[in-house]
Amino acid sequence: MESVIASGVLSLLVVAGLNASGALGVARRDMGDRALAAGLAASLLGEITSKPYEDLTNPEGKLGQEAGETLTRDAFDDVDDYAGLAESPPLDASGIALTTEAGWEQSVDVHFARFDGGTITETSDDLGLKQVTVTVRLRGKVMASLSAIRARGWDDARP
Repeated sequence: MESVIASGVLSLLVVAGLNASGALGVARRDMGDRALAAGLAASLLGEITSKPYEDLTNPEGKLGQEAGETLTRDAFDDVDDYAGLAESPPLDASGIALTTEAGWEQSVDVHFARFDGGTITETSDDLGLKQVTVTVRLRGKVMASLSAIRARGWDDARP
């Protein structure tokens, strides 16, 4: 009788240990996925914010690609050309997949912004600021979202 009870208790302890080990593995994978997502978002955000505020040859004062521009990412020449970009899997500027694992996607939102006493708010008018937000998802779950403000004055200050 004692050995049956001891075996039952030991079995419960083994099951609890395996459950804890499995949860730890899931948490490690999630942490790795979040780190990868943050890197993907930061890379794309850096690419976008390195572009001019607006198309210098054809400034239309609107968001999105200007008339006559191509739709391929390697031809994007200003910040708002990225508005509405959605890629699955995430790609670099030349079209090479950055992750081979299925389920990854990245998207970009660009809108005009205004600075109101410490708060950034969306506006329909071009006041010289654009807010860029890059969101990276894995199987539909947001893993990272980074935002930056791009100012027209930054272009004016460049040599």
